[in-house]
Amino acid sequence: MQKLKVVIYNIRHGAGMDLEVNLERIAEVLRGLDPDLVLLQEVDNKCGRSGKVDQMARLGELTGMHHAFGPFFEHDGGLYGLGALGKVPVVEVEEHGWAPEQGSRFFFAVRLETEEWYGKILFVDVHLYVDIEDRREQANRLVRMFAGEKRPMLVGGDFNSMPGSEIMELVGAHWTVSAKEGSPLTFPADEPVREIDFFVYRPAEEIDVVNSWVVDEQMASDHRPVVVELAPR
Repeated sequence: MQKLKVVIYNIRHGAGMDLEVNLERIAEVLRGLDPDLVLLQEVDNKCGRSGKVDQMARLGELTGMHHAFGPFFEHDGGLYGLGALGKVPVVEVEEHGWAPEQGSRFFFAVRLETEEWYGKILFVDVHLYVDIEDRREQANRLVRMFAGEKRPMLVGGDFNSMPGSEIMELVGAHWTVSAKEGSPLTFPADEPVREIDFFVYRPAEEIDVVNSWVVDEQMASDHRPVVVELAPR
C-alpha cells in the first residue's frame, strides 16, 4: 500500500532568516522532500510586502503541484492565510458550522482528489495565534468543530504551543500527537529552541505514522519544516 508523505511548513510569507522574500528557496526545500501534500502557514496573496505575488500559484508553478489558498484576513493590499500543495488536486472542504468570521480564521480544511486510501482523510491546516487567550479559544473551537467528524483526520501546522502546555494537552486529549524522530525543535530555524509545529491525527486504529521528523533547513523561513509519513492500518 502506498505511503503518504505530508509536510507542514510555516514559510513567513517566504521571508528567510536573512529576511529576504525568496519563494524559490521554499520551493527547493519542498522539491527535495518530494511530498504528496504540503500544508503551509503564513502565506501571502498579492500583499505589498512580498511583491504583490500570488504565493500559492507561484509555489504551484515552482513545485509542479496543485495549489489551494485559505485566506485569514486582508493585509497590505492583499490577503494573508494558509495554503496547501498536492500532487493531486487539493479541494477545500467547507461544511456547515466551519465558516469563520472575517479575521477569525485559523484553519483550512482540505481533501485530496484521489482514489487512493488517503482520499478519505480530512486534512486540516492550522495556525494558532500567539496570544494565549486567542489560542485557548481557537483550540477549544477546533475541538468543538470536529467533535462529530467521522472521517480519519490529520491536523498539522503551527500551534504556537510547546509540548505539555495547556493547549497541546487539550489537543492531545482529542487527537494523537505524532512523535518526531531526532530533535523535535522547529523554531527559530537557525538555532531552534522550541517545538511548536505538530501533526496530530485520529483514529490511531486506522492511521499508522510510519515516520516523522524535522528537516534541518536553517535559512528559507524562520520555522523548520516537519515531515510525516502515513500508511493505513
